[in-house]
Amino acid sequence: MSKDRCIGLFFLLVVALIWFWIIPLYSKGAEQAVYPRFVSVLMAVSAIGLMLRKTTPQNALRLPAFDLQKLARSVYARTLMLVISYVLYLYSIEIFGFYTSSFVFCVGWMFFFGERTLKRILVTPVILLGVTYGIVTVFLKYPLPAGLLF
Repeated sequence: MSKDRCIGLFFLLVVALIWFWIIPLYSKGAEQAVYPRFVSVLMAVSAIGLMLRKTTPQNALRLPAFDLQKLARSVYARTLMLVISYVLYLYSIEIFGFYTSSFVFCVGWMFFFGERTLKRILVTPVILLGVTYGIVTVFLKYPLPAGLLF
């Protein structure tokens, strides 16, 4: 199986999860479900396109030998860590609030992706959250989730 087919299959599973569980649970009617369903269809078409690509020796899936140090540096392990951290982020929004969780996880993700300048690590989330506050909360007057800290 090629890497493209694995990625396509993964995204088809994500689309099924979105279509059958997330959209019915979080949308309050047919009108609110139109845009998420449209995006899900676009994701499904892209995933099917990946699955139909021709397998070449360059994109053939080769499983590495089990070596814990190599696994920790591998793309697969890092991707899994990002997916798990994103799920933790979504749950922490409900507990700690949008702004606190977003700041903490933005700092963590920047550090994870290799940014080591403390000024950039601290200023970037502040600017992003300031712009989000200005557009969503002030301009659109839409309250973002509040939690224990803010």
